[in-house]
Amino acid sequence: MRPLGGALGPDSDKMHADPIDEVLLQLNNLMRAVLALRGTAQTLVAPHVEVTRNVSVTPRVTVAGDILRGASAIAIFLYGEPKERRKIYHLAATGRLPTFNEGAIVCGRKSVLMERIKAQEARGHGGVNET
Repeated sequence: MRPLGGALGPDSDKMHADPIDEVLLQLNNLMRAVLALRGTAQTLVAPHVEVTRNVSVTPRVTVAGDILRGASAIAIFLYGEPKERRKIYHLAATGRLPTFNEGAIVCGRKSVLMERIKAQEARGHGGVNET
């Protein structure tokens, strides 16, 4: 056990029960400030303190889980193996695969790739020779 820094008033001789409590209280205060800036509803629990903000929350739409970064990630998604990444580069360069670039990194959206596959299946262009 260690004493808290600075004067604590009439109880200045008391020892802090757990040094982690002090860190958690500081984190709680920091999170309270962050939440005030973000305007989100959150409940944080720290020892001896509970902070609740009741404000309306606007759902956020993100595509982070939908994006595949890199030809290897796209190859794993489409073919199950990263070694097919050369095929991804070729299909992207020829415009036969819906991709976009983040700098030099080829990226694709899972949802768009799945829509392209469904459209090809509906047209009968599954890649299998029909006789």
